[in-house]
Amino acid sequence: MNISKLYPWSTWLWWVLFVPLALLVVLVAVVFATGPGELLFDALDLWWLGLLVPLAGLCTLYGIARKRRSVILFASEVLAPLLTERISPTRQALRAGMVVVADG
Repeated sequence: MNISKLYPWSTWLWWVLFVPLALLVVLVAVVFATGPGELLFDALDLWWLGLLVPLAGLCTLYGIARKRRSVILFASEVLAPLLTERISPTRQALRAGMVVVADG
């Protein structure tokens, strides 16, 4: 079994780290482009909560690294394809990315 096909780092980095950070940058750009009186929320003193987005992404990537290692340790060449034949890495990464964005 090729573990890189099951949990590809590029997919996970893209959906869990890069996309949420890009959304955070867009949000900051919108906040600075509009005047403080034009926003529906004016709690700009809570800007530091945006740091939770990359922190949540890094925690998710740590969990994926642990999952990859446990699959390698547990599954044999015969058992692993049977257990992982219906897993879609892109769908898992997209779901994790939505969780990261929702946490931030």
